Parts: sequence; structure tokens; C-alpha cells
Amino acid sequence: MEKIESTARPTLQNAWQTLLLLVPLAVGIFCAFYYADLSIDPTESGSAAISLLNTGVLGNPFEWYTGIATGPTAHVSPVTTVLFAAVYALLGENTHAARICLGLLAALCYWLATILCVRVLRRVGAGPYAVALYFALTCAVPLWLYAAVYQFRQHDEFLTPIVLAPAMLIYLDLDAGAWRKYRGEALMGGLSGLGALIVPSAGLAVAASLGLLIWRRRAVQSWWRAALVSGAILSAVMTPWIVRNYVEFGTLIITRSNFGLELFVGNQPGVDGYYGDNLGEPVHPSRSRAAAIQLKDRGEIAYYAWLKKRAEAYIETHPVRFAKLTARRIWFSFFPTRPMIGHMGHMQFNKIAYPLILLFGALKVAALLYLLIAMSGSRRWFWLIYCMVPTLPYFITHIDIRYEYNTFFPWACLIAVAFERCVAALKARRVLPDPKTEP
Repeated sequence: MEKIESTARPTLQNAWQTLLLLVPLAVGIFCAFYYADLSIDPTESGSAAISLLNTGVLGNPFEWYTGIATGPTAHVSPVTTVLFAAVYALLGENTHAARICLGLLAALCYWLATILCVRVLRRVGAGPYAVALYFALTCAVPLWLYAAVYQFRQHDEFLTPIVLAPAMLIYLDLDAGAWRKYRGEALMGGLSGLGALIVPSAGLAVAASLGLLIWRRRAVQSWWRAALVSGAILSAVMTPWIVRNYVEFGTLIITRSNFGLELFVGNQPGVDGYYGDNLGEPVHPSRSRAAAIQLKDRGEIAYYAWLKKRAEAYIETHPVRFAKLTARRIWFSFFPTRPMIGHMGHMQFNKIAYPLILLFGALKVAALLYLLIAMSGSRRWFWLIYCMVPTLPYFITHIDIRYEYNTFFPWACLIAVAFERCVAALKARRVLPDPKTEP
């Protein structure tokens, strides 16, 4: 009888996990079709994709907004732009069918990341409590799935989960010695390069975790081979984009050209820490025709360098103001304001979503405290890298709710692990006898 129960329990667990995994897939497919005609903005990547199809030039990212053709660009992700161009070539430029396709791709990325992170939890020894909470966060109440399919499908961020989730899994496998002949290091190098071409900070997180792994193996004689293999693959992925940028602009641009723009957007008089309506001086070419004309006249690199100098001057002369803005941005990354989620969905949805997003932020804070207090060694660094590094650049530029999607799955995993370990600690405390009552 005991044997039958022991074999039935995992079967039942697998059954309900499988059923729950169907929820985000079904919700994602529904949202992809139902909301295809909402949020029709193709974004800068979509505008560049249209330019790539019509002119053969990866450029003009602001033409859809302003009608100004600004020429070749390194402002957008080449991966996202080429993907959008492929979809537009098959289904039409930013058509109803194209938006359905992108929504389905966003849902697929979410679903695959959900499955991969279940394996991440198993690699770190998570039990049923952690898995149950993880499924509650990702499947039972899939708020971020709705946002990814409805809004983020037109942005780079919907691709980030399929970079970070497999990278986390491969890291844990490598840490346990599960890969041979440097295949894991090669995959990590490739994911680092791919992530850098999609969302640079995501690529940085993968590279940082790979560096952590190699550093821990520095006493092993073959560590340099792992570094060489991963570095070679990373270089192979990044080099075509770097060469293209040097040919087009005559300067070294490894990932994107727009850091100076984003830095000034978030650090100038009148801004409030997040990328909302209160933008201060209208220098963003997607929101100002005058700015687009100025970018065209100066050239993209020169325009962004000019804004970077202005931002650095403002930060230097207003250090307290910069510190306050940075603190606000960090706070907003855990507890966004209601206007920040305004584009996540319609008003009725946001009435339900906002309290749940604040609850998720509180769980993030609790998990971070547990990580800093109760965890140690390389595992602490592993979680810090994947939960924090993809968001770090936005702490000094500007914050937006879609940037938080980059780290949703790492945070969901960490919250689940921290919750289960706290439950286990409480149970152990209740079981332990009181020394004062012992004979």
C-alpha cells in the first residue's frame, strides 16, 4: 500500500503541473488573437524592420512616429528587428496577422521559460512548496503573460526569457559537472552574445554568471579552455554586428548606440524617475519631430554623444538629485506606480493587476532579504546576477514596467525557493524540543 501511494503521489503532482502549464499557453493564444488590434504601435524595432524590408537599410527607427527618415541606426536590437522584418515579410507590415504572430511568439517564449524554470527549481533542490508557489506566480495568475502578449510583443523584452531561463539551467548543470567537452560553456557564450544583441543587460547577466563559473574553476587546469571556448562563441555571435556598426558609423559600437539618449531622458530637470509623460526636455526622437530632425542633422552617434555629455554634466552638478532619482527608480522596480502599468492592459484589468503586482514586489523584497541574510557562496551570486543585473542599467537611466519583465522568471524562482526554505525552517523549529523542558 505504501509503495502504491509513493508512486501515485509523483504521478498526481506531474498531472496537476501539466494542467497548470496549459493555462499560460491557452491564455497566451487567446490574448494573441483577441488583442491583436490593441497596442498597434510597431515601436522603434518595427519601424526599423519596415525600413529594412523597403530599403535594405537597418535604420529609420523613428519614421513611423515622426515621418523623418534618420538613416542607419544602432539604436535598436538587430535580432528583434530582423525577426520583425521576417514576420512583416510573410504577413504584411504591422498588420493584424503580423501582430497575432508576434503575440503568439511572445506567448511561446513565456511558456518555454516557464517550463525551463521548473527544471531550474529542480536543479536547486526545490520541493513541492516551492514548485507550487512558482506555478501560482507564473501559471495560475499569469499577469506578466498578458502584458507580454498584449504590449511587450512589439518590444525586445518578450525575447529575454528564452535567453535567461536556459542560461540559468545550463549554469546549474555546469556547476554540477553535467556537461562535457565544453559544450555548456559554448552554449553560455552563445546565449551571452544573443542576449547582448537583444537586451544588452541580459547578455551581461549571462556573461557575468559564466565569469563566476570560470572563476570558481580557476584552480582546475582546464579553466582557460572553458574561457577560450565561451569567449570564441561570444565573439562569433557579436562580431558581425560590431563590424556592421563600424562600417556604418566609423566608431566602435558593441551593442547599442542609445545609452546617452536614455541617460539624459532620465536625468534632467522635470523628470520623476520613470519613463512616463513627465519627460522634461523633449529630446527623444520617437516623441518629438524636432528631436528627430536634430538627430538626422547631427547624425545618430553625435546626437547621442551630445546628450550623454549633457546628462553627465547634470549628474555632476546635481549629485543629490541624481541619488534621489536613482533611489526612486530602484523603488519603482519593486513597487511601480499605477500610471506605470497603464499600458499593461485595459482599465478593468489594471484594477486587478496593480495590487497583485505590488504583492509580487513585496515578495521580491522578502526574497532579496532572505538571499542576503541566509544564503552564501556562489549560489547567492547566481541569484543576484540573474535577478538584478538585467535591471541595473535602468536604475541610472529610467524605469518602465516592461524592463521588469526581463527578470520576472529569475525572481519567481528565487521567491519560490526562499518561501520553501523559510517554511522548512519554521517546521524544524517547531519539531526541535525545548532544552529547558528536557529531563
